[in-house]
Amino acid sequence: MIEVSIKEFKNKVTALIREKRPILVKRRDKSVGLFIPLDDIDNLPLEIRLIALERLTDIIKAEMKKRGLSEEEVFKDFETWKKKQQ
Repeated sequence: MIEVSIKEFKNKVTALIREKRPILVKRRDKSVGLFIPLDDIDNLPLEIRLIALERLTDIIKAEMKKRGLSEEEVFKDFETWKKKQQ
């Protein structure tokens, strides 16, 4: 994994992405973002996967609450979508 400042990420994003490695973006030594190349997602450390899962779960819960959706409604919609994909 590559660690860079926001400024460095902004100035070198094209070159950094070409390296096809995860990029941890920091501001004042605090992690503020993570760029993950899609072709390398299976090689991420478990710790990073868990952090991403936790954050995505929080985002999904907040969106469900905002829209007034229950888990059951979401699962039902997902099952309907899956059947249409077959």
